[in-house]
Order: sequence, then C-alpha cells, then structure tokens
Amino acid sequence: MIPAYIAVDLGASSGRVILGTFKDEGASFDITGRFANAFRKVQGHDRWDFEALWTGISAGIKKAVQLAETKGYEIRSIGC
Repeated sequence: MIPAYIAVDLGASSGRVILGTFKDEGASFDITGRFANAFRKVQGHDRWDFEALWTGISAGIKKAVQLAETKGYEIRSIGC
C-alpha cells in the first residue's frame, strides 16, 4: 500500500483538509474539504466557531479516508 497523510490547514478565514502522498514522481495532494472559519460573538467577545470547525474538519477527514480506500492508500498520520 502507498503511505498517505492527512493535513488540516486552519487559516484566518477558511480551512481545508488535504490528503497527500509521496511517490517516485513526487508529491500528490487532493483537497478533500473546504470550510469557512468565521468568528461569532459570545457575550460580546469574538470566538472561533469550534462546532462549525469540527464539522468541517470531520467531513474532510471522512472524505480523505474514503478517497484513500478507493486508491489503495494507507493513512499513516493526521496533522493539524
């Protein structure tokens, strides 16, 4: 099986989940999820919307796992 890695990238306004592999031809990346990273007001303070982030991250990881299974990849790690 080909080793694969999942990366979660959280930016100031958006996030994404990426499935990556490294072969003799070089690196290959598939974006399996994109989602907004918006603030919400809680008691007058800006807060990250953790529930929305978790939903986006979870959906992207699920798609990455499904894609890895169809391509015969073995997921070795997840990084954020």
